[in-house]
Parts: sequence; structure tokens; C-alpha cells
Amino acid sequence: MKKLVIVIWGACFCFASAFAQVTKQPVTKPQTIKNNSLPTKTVTKSTEPEPIYSLTAARITVKTGNDNKEQPSKVSINIDENDGIWGQGRLLFYPSNNNEFTSEIKINSTFEFPLIKYGNVPADAFTLTNLQGKGLKFTIYYMPNFGLDAWKIESVSLQIEFKDQFGRLHPTYGNVTLQYPVTNGLLTGNKVVMVGTTDKFLMSQGVRMGETKDFW
Repeated sequence: MKKLVIVIWGACFCFASAFAQVTKQPVTKPQTIKNNSLPTKTVTKSTEPEPIYSLTAARITVKTGNDNKEQPSKVSINIDENDGIWGQGRLLFYPSNNNEFTSEIKINSTFEFPLIKYGNVPADAFTLTNLQGKGLKFTIYYMPNFGLDAWKIESVSLQIEFKDQFGRLHPTYGNVTLQYPVTNGLLTGNKVVMVGTTDKFLMSQGVRMGETKDFW
């Protein structure tokens, strides 16, 4: 009898131990997943205004031949819009010395006339869009000191500069020099005006010479 009790007690002890091992489960702690990615930034594109190109500078250079311009004689040079269907174009640039130049220009020499922008013209007159529609024109008006005085011009160059409102040069018309070779370019008391023009692509169209009545 005592042996039977011992056997039953031992069996119960083994069963309890086995049940405890089965039911005892390891405790798993929750894992925290770290996200190392940076927060997404919203990129706002700047809306820069469209460039508006305008004629900011213009220069006229004249090459004198074998007959110089005497000191008392006067010269006036203008750069304008080319003549349109409504008549004469607007004045854009003129000499800085009261619209007349009196100094001597020696024979076989090159001289650049100082020009400044005419301030009494609306800004739209200088825009590339406007001048591509009308073209440019320069006028050399010679006023000899006496009737027999003459001035021989061999060539004229027109240099133009277009920039936008931010001061950046135009990729094509930023700095362009147009050449005007002159044949028989002798200005006298009877032939006092020389006019050079461009087309709508701002390319040279040559020069014409004559009396004042031929142009105005």
C-alpha cells in the first residue's frame, strides 16, 4: 500500500513538472522600429518674371578717309526707330554734347561719337520687341563751316547692346556690331545727310546719302 502511494505521488509530481514547462512561455517585449528617413520638404519653385530686353547702349564709329572734318564744321548724329508707316521713328540716342560735334576728325582716322539715351521717350520704344518690328536708323548730319568744305567717310559701324531688366545680355543681340561700308561717302554743302538702316532682324541695310529734303 505504501509503495502504491509513493508511485502515485511520483507520477503526479512528474506530470505537474511537465505541465509547468509546457505552459511557461518566454515573454517577448514589443520592438520599436526606428525610421531614420528625414521628413519630406516641400520645394516651392520661384516664378521669375519673363525677361524684357531693351536697347541699353548704342555707339557710332566713323572712319574718315582722305578729307578730314574741319574743326569749325559741325556734325549731329542720332539713332532712331526706323521710319514706319506713320512717318519718322522716335529718337533713341543723341550726342552728349548738345547734339553737335565741332572738334576736328583727322584724315584716315577712326572716331567714336559719344551718345546718350534720349530721356523723353517711353521705355517701350527701346524694347527689342519694338525694334524688331521697326528696325533701327542712324543719321549723320553734316554742317560744313563754308560751302567748299567736305568730309570723306569710308565706313560707319553701329554697335548695339540689349539687356533685360536684370542686367543680363541678350544671347543673340547682347552685343552686336553692324558694319556699313560707304562708297563715294563725301559729305558736302550739297550732300549733308548720311542715313544707315537695319531690317527687322537688326541686320545692316547699307547707307543712303543726299540733301535734307531727301529724308525729311
